[in-house]
Amino acid sequence: MAERIRRLSLRSVVVRGQDDLGLPKKDVTVDDGTATRGVARLLRRAVLCGVAALVCAGLIVLVRLLLEAHHESLQREGARVEGTVVAVHDPGFSRRGEPRPTIEVRYTVRGETFTETYDSPSTQVAVKDRVISLVHDPDDPADSAVAGEPFEGPAWFVWFAVVLFLGFAMLAFGAVVGTTRWSIRLGPARTGWRPGHSHPVIGQPRVIAVIFEDGTTSILTLTRPVNLTIPIPHRDSPVLVAGAGARTTILFTSGPVLAAARERSASTR
Repeated sequence: MAERIRRLSLRSVVVRGQDDLGLPKKDVTVDDGTATRGVARLLRRAVLCGVAALVCAGLIVLVRLLLEAHHESLQREGARVEGTVVAVHDPGFSRRGEPRPTIEVRYTVRGETFTETYDSPSTQVAVKDRVISLVHDPDDPADSAVAGEPFEGPAWFVWFAVVLFLGFAMLAFGAVVGTTRWSIRLGPARTGWRPGHSHPVIGQPRVIAVIFEDGTTSILTLTRPVNLTIPIPHRDSPVLVAGAGARTTILFTSGPVLAAARERSASTR
């Protein structure tokens, strides 16, 4: 019975500490072409992670540039109006380490009254009942800013940037590791796979011994975190192995699932 090669489940690894492969499957056959396509798919997934990481970084830069450009446009071209500070909230700190008060200002444009909140103005304007100058979009009076204030960015942008930066860091790490890991293994995988049977090595959870059909034995070290994700029963099963040394790939046909490995030693019959 031939089956499609599956991918390790990140959710199962995070929640349970190992992949949810279930019981080892019997009589599963995987041809060389299917195994090689599995390696290529893992490489593509790593590249896509890299693209997603760049998108996260690009969004941070793009949104900041758009916000800053809009702020500068208001300062240059906005209509001026006087407003009254009606509330001053406890300050945090700006990225320069200065106090970052938040103020609420009430102002009137064409008979309509608006109350807007502004983040991190200078402490000179953060005084209740003080009259300050504002600039606003003539077509949208609610779109306003404190006149003459440098761009600091709204409070929500900080959290937006933090979330995207964390996404960038995780995706970039996965992309670097995955691209390096599978790009060096795709070539050897295309040259052919050797069938054998793997056995776990007692006391060495990262190590397996593979006995090939010609009687030779290879000692392989599973790369991290594969040593934690492949359940023990699947390590005592038929396998396909491609490559040698640090470019070794092993396919546990009981999954079937791919894993990267390093060859520690090989013995002849």
